[in-house]
Amino acid sequence: DHITKFPPAARDVESVTAIATGPAKPVITAPPTFRGRPGHPEYDGPAQEAEECDDILKEVSGGTGKVTLEQYFHYFNVTDEHSRRGNAIADMFHERDLDGDGVLTKEEIEQML
Repeated sequence: DHITKFPPAARDVESVTAIATGPAKPVITAPPTFRGRPGHPEYDGPAQEAEECDDILKEVSGGTGKVTLEQYFHYFNVTDEHSRRGNAIADMFHERDLDGDGVLTKEEIEQML
């Protein structure tokens, strides 16, 4: 028995406006891996970037410090290596693998930043 009236009553417009505009002050949120960037309120400088790079490298590489193509795919949530996105991610990996040994090291990853 719900009937929408047009034009809506003033009380309906106020509730829709409140929902559409959201809270009075926006809240900036970002995953920890993105907080070490200039412009973010929690940015502490290059030392923070280096620390976050180390943390990401440890997590992605399984603690070895070297990221394989398979781990790179996993990091970027690639489920089909032969898809257009999979090919683009593979190309990106190979561009960053400066010595062509099939793994990304900390030094090669730092070159991306």
